[in-house]
Order: sequence, then structure tokens, then C-alpha cells
Amino acid sequence: MKQLTGNVSPSLTVIKDDHGRLLTEKDDVLQRWKNYCEHLYEDEDESTKPALALSEQEPPPLKSEIAWAVKHTSTGKAPGSDVTVELLKGSGDTAVELIQKIRNEV
Repeated sequence: MKQLTGNVSPSLTVIKDDHGRLLTEKDDVLQRWKNYCEHLYEDEDESTKPALALSEQEPPPLKSEIAWAVKHTSTGKAPGSDVTVELLKGSGDTAVELIQKIRNEV
């Protein structure tokens, strides 16, 4: 449609390199994006990273966190074989306590 109406605008791909110069050539722009993405995933100095113990587990969620999650979950979704959100919201504190109990046993 744009070709028929004459509203064709060429796409312009411009990006700055490490030194602030504009790169306009397609190959240069692609290479810059490749370098940028590789830099994002480079390992930092191992001495600055905190040591994580594999045996550490996060604490179980609080009742207030579970209640907040139940309250803010969207309703009207098609239920599967699981319990519907409307049922959880309607049962109030009983559902929150049951969810916390199940979560702690798992």
C-alpha cells in the first residue's frame, strides 16, 4: 500500500560504536550489535562474585505474600484440571493456609 500511495520511507540503521562514531553500513552495524551482546554476557572477575552455597534454599512465602498473589490473580480464565482462581478467592484465609501448607510440604 505504501508503494501505491508514495509514502515509502527508506529504513535507516545507524548506531554508535565504542568511540561515539556513527556506523551506517549494514555489516558494521551488525558487527557492533554482536560485540555489544557478547560484552553483556562476558564473565566478570570471579573474585567479586558472591559464593553461593548449593544447599541454601529461599525461605517459604509468607501468608501475606500468598494472599496478595491470590487477590491479584486474574479471574475469568478457562480452568483446566486445577482449582479455579474464583474458588481460591472465595475461600479466603482457608485457601491461603492450605496453599502455604502444601508449599511447605513440597
